[in-house]
Amino acid sequence: MSTLIDDRAVQYIRRGAERLPADGPPIVGDARQRAMDAAETVAAAVAVDPTLPEHQRRNLDLLVELMRQLTPLARQAGLALERERLVAAGAPAQEIARLGLINQIAPEELDALSLRCPALAVEIAAAAMPDWNTPQRIRERSEQRLPADWELQEIADQLRRAVTASLDLPYPAAEAVRLAALADQISPTACPPREET
Repeated sequence: MSTLIDDRAVQYIRRGAERLPADGPPIVGDARQRAMDAAETVAAAVAVDPTLPEHQRRNLDLLVELMRQLTPLARQAGLALERERLVAAGAPAQEIARLGLINQIAPEELDALSLRCPALAVEIAAAAMPDWNTPQRIRERSEQRLPADWELQEIADQLRRAVTASLDLPYPAAEAVRLAALADQISPTACPPREET
């Protein structure tokens, strides 16, 4: 995995946290702090293990999405709190109506969503492997990147089909015989089973 992609994952998460207003209501400030903490946790983990975005792609994508949802939810939470304030102050209905349609449970949703961010960041960080660049870990990554058995079978079948016309002749070309043998070697049924890592 390239450093550019590693940096991009961390940047998306940081940007999501930074989009939250720092000067909003306390609930928004708490959400921003949790998001910033989550971003720093992930950044530190990626610094320890640059391969983390590769094997934690799903969780990182989820964290990016949670961060993306925080900003509009923070706006809604601010409006919901403003509505509560106006209602408590006995403001006229027109003044309350100018706020528009409001998700009245936005503050609770913001709190729940922002609590999920650091928990997910800790989960991502726990998967970091400080020994990511040892021969054993590199071999494990290499093993994980091998094509699946169905892909190997597809390649072998395609190679067999490609040389069939040549093999059907009474004296097939040596290259056609070699390629047919290679297809037999590629076929997963001919390969020894892979070790599970």
